[in-house]
Amino acid sequence: MKIRGYLWAVATIFIFVHAARAQGPPILMNPPIMLSKGSILMRTRWELRQLEKGNTYLFMPLIMHYTLLPRIELGLHLPALMERGQAESSQETRFGNIAFLGKYQLLRKDGKQKTFRIATKTLWELPNGIGKGPMDFDAQEHKITCTQLIGYESLRYGIVTELGYRAIRNHPGDEIIFNIVTSLPLLPHRYPVRQINLYLSYFSYYRPQLRRYAVQHGQGIQYAHGRWTLDLAFKRYLWVRESDRERIRLSSFLGTRYVLY
Repeated sequence: MKIRGYLWAVATIFIFVHAARAQGPPILMNPPIMLSKGSILMRTRWELRQLEKGNTYLFMPLIMHYTLLPRIELGLHLPALMERGQAESSQETRFGNIAFLGKYQLLRKDGKQKTFRIATKTLWELPNGIGKGPMDFDAQEHKITCTQLIGYESLRYGIVTELGYRAIRNHPGDEIIFNIVTSLPLLPHRYPVRQINLYLSYFSYYRPQLRRYAVQHGQGIQYAHGRWTLDLAFKRYLWVRESDRERIRLSSFLGTRYVLY
């Protein structure tokens, strides 16, 4: 397991250094780059999560983001959750944690065919879950996540990092979060947009009170055409120390988004 983790790390760093052309929003992360004022983004990203010991979950959120001002973005996440037990007849569908998002752009520095952005993001999740499934989308407590997003995007490549803290009310599972995503294109740049992007990612958290942690690597491919994108991705562990309830065998993602101007 450790050898495989080191090989993934070396391979990803190599691709970071040799990245040549990229564009498009990250599949599994909210970027610091905002759309124009008045834009509405509609998105769904289904996640099929298989636990190493336990049930299988299908997370089906409807995500709506609105750019209120050039520096302010608001969002509403309405999730549905399907849980399938180890027995074939055991299946349940219910609502997950409804979430509200607020994002404020702190810095914007544009150059020729490139941009650098810094934004702060807050996500407030309501306790609509029943506490049977994974804590990140089926909790019974309020959760507030505050992170800082730093992103650089050009016609050559794109990199986004996220660092922050997730606080969970009346629960010792508070998390320190760090994520990084890089994007690489397969087609030459053109307008209107018609592009295929590859994504390499790392997602990590540390729970100080529980002394638990996880580092996942993710890979994805995205087809972008005009205002539409179609996304396919997966995540697996590199290193993990987690309870059986939270330990993931594989997470697969299928999603799409559409931008209304």
